[in-house]
Amino acid sequence: MEIISGAALRHVKSFPVVLIYTRSCYVYYVIYTAITMHYYIIIYNIHNIYNILEKKSRSKNIEALSF
Repeated sequence: MEIISGAALRHVKSFPVVLIYTRSCYVYYVIYTAITMHYYIIIYNIHNIYNILEKKSRSKNIEALSF
């Protein structure tokens, strides 16, 4: 899957969260913990929500999606 709109680094508590948008409208939450040295990847299909926001706002901005 190709990244079309880049990635943003967010901090949730003490965990950095990377949001990556792909062509299939998936969002990857990549959470890295320095304690366990593991990457936790959770994949959500937000295709419907993405399409609704795309109609309202043409910009593929990460800030357009509120989690």
